[in-house]
Amino acid sequence: MAEKQGESVGQKLHEFAAHSTVHGVSHAWDIKRSGPRRVIWFLLLLGFCAFFLYVASDRIAKYKSHPIGTRIRVIDKKPTDFPAVTFCNMNVLRKTFIEADEFLLNVIRALKGDPRSTVNVSDPELRRRFDEKYTMGDIFKKGAHTPNTTFTKCIWGGEDDICHLYMTPYSTQMGHCFTFNSYDYVMQHGSLQANRIGVEGGLQLNLNVHQDEYLYQDFKHKSAGFKVLVHHPFTWPLISDLGTAIAPGTETYLAIEEVLVKRLPSDFGDESSCVSTDDPSFVNPLEFIEKYSKEGCVYNCLVKYVIHGKGCKCRPWNLHANNITDCSLGEYLDCVTIAQYEFSKNQTFLDLCDCRDTCTEAYFRVRKSEALYPSDLALGEMSAKEGRDETYFRKNIIDLKIYFESLSYELIEEYESYTLTDLQSDIGGNLGLCLGASFLSLAEFGEIILLLLTSMFKKCIRIETRATPETR
Repeated sequence: MAEKQGESVGQKLHEFAAHSTVHGVSHAWDIKRSGPRRVIWFLLLLGFCAFFLYVASDRIAKYKSHPIGTRIRVIDKKPTDFPAVTFCNMNVLRKTFIEADEFLLNVIRALKGDPRSTVNVSDPELRRRFDEKYTMGDIFKKGAHTPNTTFTKCIWGGEDDICHLYMTPYSTQMGHCFTFNSYDYVMQHGSLQANRIGVEGGLQLNLNVHQDEYLYQDFKHKSAGFKVLVHHPFTWPLISDLGTAIAPGTETYLAIEEVLVKRLPSDFGDESSCVSTDDPSFVNPLEFIEKYSKEGCVYNCLVKYVIHGKGCKCRPWNLHANNITDCSLGEYLDCVTIAQYEFSKNQTFLDLCDCRDTCTEAYFRVRKSEALYPSDLALGEMSAKEGRDETYFRKNIIDLKIYFESLSYELIEEYESYTLTDLQSDIGGNLGLCLGASFLSLAEFGEIILLLLTSMFKKCIRIETRATPETR
């Protein structure tokens, strides 16, 4: 819009209205039209301006809320990294190990509340005598079931009886357990991989429950068998809470499917945002677990509360905490057991740890099926071959097969469902629909405002110039 010398403000506004690309402005400003028609056009223009501003503010609020969507895809992957598998016997201590020491047997019975015990674990002299001879950690480590007696058959990759090469012992809430393809193994040797689907491409095991060795179980488990947890090697095994129970006398199949979840970082979604462990600036906040995961954070929170929060200052036998001194019998009874009970009953302690999911998380869906094992036909043959009573196999032996259903993974991916481009399109579309305008039309308003301000500034200068000589 060219500015003509001596044009008044009214003339500038009239020229702007006559040439404006915003629909309705020329009709509302045209003095050739009758007054009622101009009023109607003005009201229409005002109403649609208000509606546009409402829609624009709503779209801006939606954009600022950072809404997310989810898409699911199945992606082929061959070969596929095999998961870690953690095995825990429901029994924590072997009877033959404990019964070899009469004093130790009485102490363990006392810990269980067994009336057959002849000792009082509250006696300071007994505690001193116990601590001089034993440590709680050594007892539960040496008294645990061993890989050689637990895994009586093991086939991986077509090779027999080599699983002990891939097993790593871990202290868990269920005692001394073993993990196949663990975090430590993967970091040293790389992950084991499956090249085919089905049983032949997976892990095949015969597990021996050894019910005749049952002596000590934690308060959560009173059954016979194993807890098995299929998990990513970098995820800490919360096996007591998340594991799958498998019973003796069964042939159990665990068909697994990998799921990869990719979440958007903290700028999106709700307040409980994910932890971006792939960020170069990320520092693992966990004191007792090397690799961050939500499960590891929960476990670390428990250990941290026992050692620091409750002030036990020692490592319980059933918790993983390197470089911390093992608890004495007195510390275990007077501090650790109380701390673990308090933690399990009070959600506040866990909430304070703020355990969140990682932005990239892999987990495994497990579909379990089972059949009676061995069959009546095979039972007689196995009994004669191994020289054992038929009842022994029903009470102790588990045939376990863990395998992939497909060499692919399901990707569940979050994405930004309303982008800046979407915002621009919505506002631009409504601007055209309501006012027949474009973003360049806004430039016209900017131009007329700039011209009016310039005219007002020049007018003020002229007035000041004329007034100056008279003042002197």
